[in-house]
Amino acid sequence: GAMNISARDFQAFQRVMPHSEYPSASACICTAYAEFTDDFSKTYFSGQTLNDLRFGGSGGGLTVGCDPDQVPALAVSRGCLDDFTIPDMETLGRECGESRLWAGVHFSKAVSAAEDLCAGFGHMASEYEKAIRNGSTLGNKFYQGDARPECSSRMLRK
Repeated sequence: GAMNISARDFQAFQRVMPHSEYPSASACICTAYAEFTDDFSKTYFSGQTLNDLRFGGSGGGLTVGCDPDQVPALAVSRGCLDDFTIPDMETLGRECGESRLWAGVHFSKAVSAAEDLCAGFGHMASEYEKAIRNGSTLGNKFYQGDARPECSSRMLRK
């Protein structure tokens, strides 16, 4: 069952690269990614956001790392046969950060601290993307040898 342990006795379930446990850099990236994706979709897709993101092998959802010809036990261990839906990017960002807890890589306070610390980074990145885009629709595909799209070298400052 669940029990309290000392930090010195904590060992991650899966090997991790040497970096600080607190705050969780992964949870920070998850938070920023969710914010940026929502801002991007609202800006370029008539105010719409991504909703009801389906994952799993049988429901026609995203099946990253799932191969129908693989060993069945591996498919089960990867969750390829489990269907689930994540309602929006905010939830995806939160669950992405929490996945670090599930993997045994971080303690819960490291995840919540990162979410607090990094809130707004995705919005800042979105504003920067708009600034360097410089009004360009970037509507044409770029092919090697073509002139590069023109972008601004300045970042919008408020």
